[in-house]
Amino acid sequence: MIVVLVFQVLWFERGISVKVTYDHKALIIDGKRRILQSGSVHYPRTTPEVWPQIIQKAKEGGLDVIESYVFWNYHEPVKGEYYFEGRFDLVRFVKAVQEAGLFVHLRIGPYACAEWTYGISICDFIGVKKALIAVSRRLQDSPPSGRAYEVDPQEILANGRMDVPPVRSFVPQPNSGTSFNHAPGRPYTSDADQHPNTNLRMPQQEVTFRILCSHERVGVIIGKQGMVVRALQNESGASINVASPVPDCKERLVTITATENADSQYSAAQNVVILVFNKSIDAGYSKGIDSGGKRSHVAAQVVVSSNQVGCLLGKGGAIISEMRRATGAYMRIIGGDEVPKFVSENDQVVQV
Repeated sequence: MIVVLVFQVLWFERGISVKVTYDHKALIIDGKRRILQSGSVHYPRTTPEVWPQIIQKAKEGGLDVIESYVFWNYHEPVKGEYYFEGRFDLVRFVKAVQEAGLFVHLRIGPYACAEWTYGISICDFIGVKKALIAVSRRLQDSPPSGRAYEVDPQEILANGRMDVPPVRSFVPQPNSGTSFNHAPGRPYTSDADQHPNTNLRMPQQEVTFRILCSHERVGVIIGKQGMVVRALQNESGASINVASPVPDCKERLVTITATENADSQYSAAQNVVILVFNKSIDAGYSKGIDSGGKRSHVAAQVVVSSNQVGCLLGKGGAIISEMRRATGAYMRIIGGDEVPKFVSENDQVVQV
């Protein structure tokens, strides 16, 4: 039983001898049956800096036990690869409860509801992720200019599915507010490098995505002295370049480039696009951008060449309509005053 195991570990570390057993009816602590008052504090819904304050308030309210889901779909996004950093630092959370002198009851997830997305609807959050993936796939597979763009729902849905790919990142927690321009990281490690049996002569292609990021959020993506952007590059093998600020513009251009196997199902560049999107959402919360009284809306902006817009729209708008239906996200081509002045006349901006 998880609750019993956690009790024993917590109190042993504090040097207090507490014997906990369970007789299939109640918990027995030091030979006495106890009724424990518990309340939920789900650690990913907030930040580590405020955990002690929340836990202390729970204790002052008369709670004996802090109950929390373990968000295992985030702790193990890919089988055998684990993530316990930032808001998902379960050990730090348990220690915070321990220091308050309370017990912990862990419940295995995955668990999702709108509250833990900082007031942003989980449907919006996932929908925009799906839309980013759909747009990036279409751009990668964009046929030569001049070819008619017919809609194939199975192609858009990637074999009938629009799942958000698990995103792995061991990026250290950033100290936002730093401005940084960084060149490519280490050379891209291809699928062939990771799997020796793969044909080393697989065709290579350079994949580039350009996204817009607001000044308020870009510091979290860069990190103190470029720590975060370097970690992202080293982890993915992609190049990430954050352009210098342009006067009178609220956004900065983030260019992501990777050399990839043309036939590979894995795209380093696409993976980094999602990582940067996740970071921007975290930045919005940590800086209070998305924590106002009104419901926040999730949005992402991708810069595309004008001659590629057709592959996103399709004949009569069929492709973009299908992507909207499949992802639940609203997508449109924006222009005029909505587009930063540093965007070329030969480019357009897709907002999702």
